[in-house]
Amino acid sequence: MKPGAFVVFCLLATSTASAQSGFVQGTIGREVKRFSGEPGEQLFDGTATDVTIGAGGFVAPHWTIGVEVDVGGRSTVRRSSQVTVSGRPTTIDTDYSIERRSAAAEVGYHTLPRRVRLGYYAGWSFTVTRREIASTAPPIVVTNPPTASVFTDRVAGFVVGIDAAIALTDHVAVVPSFRAQAVALSPDLIGHSYRPAIGARVLF
Repeated sequence: MKPGAFVVFCLLATSTASAQSGFVQGTIGREVKRFSGEPGEQLFDGTATDVTIGAGGFVAPHWTIGVEVDVGGRSTVRRSSQVTVSGRPTTIDTDYSIERRSAAAEVGYHTLPRRVRLGYYAGWSFTVTRREIASTAPPIVVTNPPTASVFTDRVAGFVVGIDAAIALTDHVAVVPSFRAQAVALSPDLIGHSYRPAIGARVLF
């Protein structure tokens, strides 16, 4: 089944199985990316802003089916090296940038409805990651500076999470949340995305 069809299926299942209650929410936070590599060589590690929107519906008193879409910001690591040109030291900078987008279908388990209601989630995430490697070598080093190398990876994998809906009214809650997922871009570049955030939930 294609990723888009899978997400639509989950939305339809939610709306038909339980029309009694659901929610929409949005959060903003930070994404921390950590990849494999020797110390000092994790070129795509970084931290960036992350924005998530989601919706879910109760299919049983404690269980929900929902979807989330999150957009991670761009993080960049710069590495510098010294070369000698015509007897003069020159610095060459290389930037390693990465940004990630994902859509996930999730099943959630929620505790009893109280002022603070915990939710635990597990699901399947479809992720698109864009990596860019660009050299900022000055013209004295290269006559025609090379263009940036861009790599686009499309991967799928498990995502897990937890949040706490802190009720402000019967229909509005503040929601601190945390999501984590593995991101395997290649056999030699395996990492994780950690996303703490806070936002608001509207229940209906």
